[in-house]
Amino acid sequence: MGRKVFVTSDISIDESLITVAEHNPLAALIWPWILTALDDWGRAEAKSKMLKAKVFPCNDMITAESIGTALRLYHDVGLVKLYEVSGKPYMSVPHDKWFKYQTHIRKEKRNVDESKYPAPPITLDCAELREESRENEPSPSPSLTPTPPPSVINNNNNAREEIETVVNESEESVSKTAQTVNELSKIGSRTEDNRSMAIGTRAVDWAQEKWGRPISPGEAEGIVAWCDEFSTRGSPDPDAVVIEALKQCDNASVRNKFYLSTVLADWREAGVLTVDHVLTRDAERKKVHKRNKDPGDKPPEPPRTGKYDAFYL
Repeated sequence: MGRKVFVTSDISIDESLITVAEHNPLAALIWPWILTALDDWGRAEAKSKMLKAKVFPCNDMITAESIGTALRLYHDVGLVKLYEVSGKPYMSVPHDKWFKYQTHIRKEKRNVDESKYPAPPITLDCAELREESRENEPSPSPSLTPTPPPSVINNNNNAREEIETVVNESEESVSKTAQTVNELSKIGSRTEDNRSMAIGTRAVDWAQEKWGRPISPGEAEGIVAWCDEFSTRGSPDPDAVVIEALKQCDNASVRNKFYLSTVLADWREAGVLTVDHVLTRDAERKKVHKRNKDPGDKPPEPPRTGKYDAFYL
């Protein structure tokens, strides 16, 4: 029986895969297919020829060399970990990333490692190694040098005071520089957080709260995709535009993604980019509708004769 592997739409916007695509577009296209070669624990042998025969048997565009290049790029950006055990090459997707998307695998199976491929060896971080080596260093032995004469001591004291002054000033400047860098990094992180949360988040939250029912993952992805599209087309606040469309769905009591797509597709064709555009467009439509309904001073049309009027006297 064939195995199931979930490939979500998040792959296309994953920052790691975008980095891979910038260096090698073909490697980015290979990634979803490589997932089908991994077992339920996200592991497989990292043999390029074997993967070529298993995943791309009739595709001449994909070679063993291109697969090997792709695997190295995946390792560099953190999509997989390449390692060797007993001289054999393996690859493994990090545990948290793999089971985040392979939700069909039961929890009890995740906790019991029954993979036929060995797990990546545990390696210590360089900082940990330095700390261990520092702890294992022997303590320095007391100095046995003779005591210098008083004149030398005084000179040494004066030199020491000058050195301490310079060191203190250096430490203060380094501290100020570090503080400035820290503040800039905080500002940068807040900017990145706001940027990552800006597109689609408010629209999904609005639908979740106002539609009166849980929003499915597919609906949430559709809402975010529309926000991305209006942002790409130049909308200064794409979430507000999509929320306005969600309001129209709510007013019409048709709360589903198909009606939402119909409304937004109509706005896209009309060049709508802001909520003001939507309101202006709706106001114009209401004027036209009112004009057609109430002709004003226009004389009434004469009654039309029916085809059976001649039969009646």
